Amino acid sequence: MIKFDEIANTATKPHKNWTNRQVAQFHFFNPHGLMAQKKATDAQIDDLVNSGKANTGAYIAYGSLNDFHRKELIKLIDKKRVNSIDLAVTLSGLRDAIKSAQEFIDEKNPKKESDIELFVEKQMNRLDKKLMQGHISQTDYDAMVMNLNDAVENEIKSV
Repeated sequence: MIKFDEIANTATKPHKNWTNRQVAQFHFFNPHGLMAQKKATDAQIDDLVNSGKANTGAYIAYGSLNDFHRKELIKLIDKKRVNSIDLAVTLSGLRDAIKSAQEFIDEKNPKKESDIELFVEKQMNRLDKKLMQGHISQTDYDAMVMNLNDAVENEIKSV
């Protein structure tokens, strides 16, 4: 019989002989599980919002308020028998949420020159799209491009 301590603390990955409920418990309680990864990205989103690099909406889209899959995982842990499909869907959704949060974090926190170039390209594409759709004027577009260029120069100096 597998002890809860092994599932929640000592295991580094789920074992093939575990039940679906034990796999769900691993991902919720274990420091190597998906919830630990989600908590880490939530903390990084919090840092971005507190430093002014991201709007508070990031909490809803990527951070601690994006908790649907966490709640689903809790429901699975509370069940006596966990359906394989329910578990797979919940874990897949949690992985996707972590991935999109990490992409957002990387976009807001470029570290290398290549990351900065990618960030600029994405921002320019967004600005071009807004201009073409008539959401911003040419004057606003020019001002935003100038602000982006100034921010990039400052960021490159710090790299």
